[in-house]
Amino acid sequence: MTHRPGARRACAGRRCAWPLLALLLGAVPSGAQPAPADLQFLGVRPGAPRAEVERQAAAHGAGPLDCDSARRDARVRECRGTLFADTPTPLALRAVLIEGTAAIILVTGTVPEAERVRWERAFETAYGRVPLRAGGPQRMLQWVRRGTMLRLVWRGNPGLPEVSVSLVDGPTLDGWGRSLR
Repeated sequence: MTHRPGARRACAGRRCAWPLLALLLGAVPSGAQPAPADLQFLGVRPGAPRAEVERQAAAHGAGPLDCDSARRDARVRECRGTLFADTPTPLALRAVLIEGTAAIILVTGTVPEAERVRWERAFETAYGRVPLRAGGPQRMLQWVRRGTMLRLVWRGNPGLPEVSVSLVDGPTLDGWGRSLR
């Protein structure tokens, strides 16, 4: 990845800062069901209510999410969990919730290359092919639908890469941002 002089970086080094993620929000009516083209991963979609995220996480062996309130905005909760999704090692689940709604969902872990490719093919089948973006050892594919984004990123060992899948609900984040003004 290249960095423009004077531009602010969202991530530094190997890890992104959680406070940045805590600034994000999502909202979908609690009874809403995803349309077939809605972006999702392991049944979890951006804009889902907390109960739906926990239900889908439980389907992959997770217990209740462990959530902490953000310091700057009591509406924001940073939640963590662990998924067991047919991978040799558990996957870390992180979610940023605003008033009980998932704004950002991040699933990370080290998975066999065959599993990463299976995820990539499933996304391509459901959402279409997108161009591969590369920066150094990191590769990324990104899909955007109706203001939501799904991003698949991987790097490291070609046989057992570090992989992350992030889901973001943009329109709701915009609405939350306006509420801060």
